[in-house]
Amino acid sequence: MNIILHGIGGYMAGRPKKAETDYKVSLRKVGTYRYASSHPYVTDEKTGQTIRRYVNWGELTEDLKFIPFDRYVIATDEERNRLIFPDEWDMSMVKLIMPPKMSVSGMAEEGTVPDPYIQNDGSAFSGTVLTSPVTGQFNNRFYGGPWLLWGIAVNKHVVEDLLITFDHQQSMVNDVLSLAMFPILTRWSYAQTERWQAYTKTPSNHPLSLPFITRFTQAITDSHRMNFLKLRIQRQKPKAVVACNSTSRSAYGRCLADIRWGKNKDNSSLQNTLEVVVYSIDTHEPIYYRSFVGNENDGRTLRTIIADLVALGCEELIVIFDRGYESEENILEMIRADQPFLVCGKVGQKPAYNSIGKVRYTKLGIPLNLKRFGDEHLYAGQFEEEYEYLSNPEDSESKVTVKVKINLYCDLIRRVRELDEIHTKMLDEEEELTSLRGTTITKSRLTELKKKCKFHSLKLDKEGILIVTKNDKAIEKAENIAGFFASIAYKIDGDAIAHYELYELRDVQEKYFEEMKDQLGFNMQNNWSEEGKEGRRFILFIGLIIHTTVRCTWKDKLRDKYPSSMDVIHEMVPIRFVEYEDGSTHVTSFTTPQAEISEAFGLPIPEDCLSEYQKQTLDRKRSPKKRGRPKGSTNKN
Repeated sequence: MNIILHGIGGYMAGRPKKAETDYKVSLRKVGTYRYASSHPYVTDEKTGQTIRRYVNWGELTEDLKFIPFDRYVIATDEERNRLIFPDEWDMSMVKLIMPPKMSVSGMAEEGTVPDPYIQNDGSAFSGTVLTSPVTGQFNNRFYGGPWLLWGIAVNKHVVEDLLITFDHQQSMVNDVLSLAMFPILTRWSYAQTERWQAYTKTPSNHPLSLPFITRFTQAITDSHRMNFLKLRIQRQKPKAVVACNSTSRSAYGRCLADIRWGKNKDNSSLQNTLEVVVYSIDTHEPIYYRSFVGNENDGRTLRTIIADLVALGCEELIVIFDRGYESEENILEMIRADQPFLVCGKVGQKPAYNSIGKVRYTKLGIPLNLKRFGDEHLYAGQFEEEYEYLSNPEDSESKVTVKVKINLYCDLIRRVRELDEIHTKMLDEEEELTSLRGTTITKSRLTELKKKCKFHSLKLDKEGILIVTKNDKAIEKAENIAGFFASIAYKIDGDAIAHYELYELRDVQEKYFEEMKDQLGFNMQNNWSEEGKEGRRFILFIGLIIHTTVRCTWKDKLRDKYPSSMDVIHEMVPIRFVEYEDGSTHVTSFTTPQAEISEAFGLPIPEDCLSEYQKQTLDRKRSPKKRGRPKGSTNKN
């Protein structure tokens, strides 16, 4: 019998492959493991042969229940929809483990928004937390820490602003606040978030797994950041005082474009990014942030900061800038933007040096036209100087002249010490150069001496012989600025003393950076993708708004009872939220210290969590009665 094989080029043609073959999922056993795998065909790059590759999407139990792996969770909707699962498999775990579906803009799709985390009266959560695999299960979770931080977020209008930012998607707000609370309450990495949710009632109603956190943070865009910052800035009072400062943040990885070698304040052996924050002196909270390349100095970042602040509506805010922003170019940039500012001034440069020339002294060296304040050796005075700039850089005739205030401060003790150091340095230079006068030296040696001897002018004649003369201009300038420091103010009322006290307020910003790097554990740049970097920093920013409120309230109202702000939080942690199988809930009783903390933060205590005796005790503390005998009483003794 003859068998005819039909094919191409004499070879048998294979059965045509169906399009859905690559996406069919079936059971694949490897030893005792049961994987739910697809078997797509791929081409081997070395041999050119077509082979089958196994892709494990999850685990399949003996009763055919599919449990997704991270690969399935982080896959796109398009990839998941292509997969074809057998009809007899139980897919119920997918609904429990998968987070709410995210749209392209990062918002939760309609129909997936859970109930708000907290009721209108501030008493308790109203949503069902799905951190356990079965709904309607008995739960007994910690509640006090998240309850306190959520209440602060409500009182500070953070929840309200987040809802506006994310188009009123409550699930997005709940996830942001859950991730913001996590480092405050635990100081762990996000790898432990699901473990934390197992025994803590959180705003999120689904597990915050690492794959979900990655996708969620990547969904937060720079547009979200700017819209939220605009809302926060609108809540500031007109002409409120804010401080702008920067810090370096170390990074192990090199995958982000902003990570560079620069001046790292924490770890000189690591690369870093530059983190800029504007902090409200009035409300004690951050209102703006941005990240820059790690090797960029403060002066070069100001142009972008000013552009952002103008776009966000900060024209009426008074911005205090730290050292590093005081270049003439930056000052003109702020003046062009009509931004009120107070910044350090370099006493050796114009216009501060011009103002120092106006100071007059007594025979004893005490300033005549400066006013003594504070310590007996501090003197202050204010002078006006003019700045010229072109309103239109292309038009040389568009010159504009404005006046700025130069605040000069003279520390007499420091001035005497620096004048003595100048005199000593001049004698040391003279002693070293005496033996070299008239001798032949090399050009490299001349360069070395010039760096070392700044109060003398050095040069070589045609024969290479060293000629030494005193540098009178350098000596005069050093003597004039000795003991002085300065600040420059634009469109700010007040004299030099008022501006000195105003500038001192920016010291609280260092506490902000301490909180970020120490209490919240974000001393390292932990992002490994450009897409997720903005989302991580956005969540960190929300956490810092809440944490600075905790710190300020502790400092103002609770410092005499608790050693630190973290002790205040720890006092609230033991409060529990109990959920029963029938859907009823119960909040455990508050102790009197917990009730006092709630009152300090202005938070209403959940119903039935205080006894009548506790309520009476709190009422007595709110309005203490005067001690002593009532009026009209007599002493029978």
